[in-house]
Amino acid sequence: MKAQNPGELVQIDHATIKLQSGMEVKHFKAVCPVTKFVAEEAYCTATSFVGEEFLKHVIDSFPFEVKSVQVDGGSEFMGAFESACEAL
Repeated sequence: MKAQNPGELVQIDHATIKLQSGMEVKHFKAVCPVTKFVAEEAYCTATSFVGEEFLKHVIDSFPFEVKSVQVDGGSEFMGAFESACEAL
């Protein structure tokens, strides 16, 4: 599926970044492939509850309606994240 309009298919992913100190940061990023608009946040964990929180951040940050999201199926995008998607 290829997005044609802003917010039609926002791509959300997360990566674990290991800092020099040994600490790990969970970096969440959302990109609209049409506009290239990006929202990013860093968290200590990558749970479905964090995924849900990030989804709310994306919706509040993007200057257009988020109509659908595309994720890779990781556990951080299940449970609470899926419930939030259904509710919204």
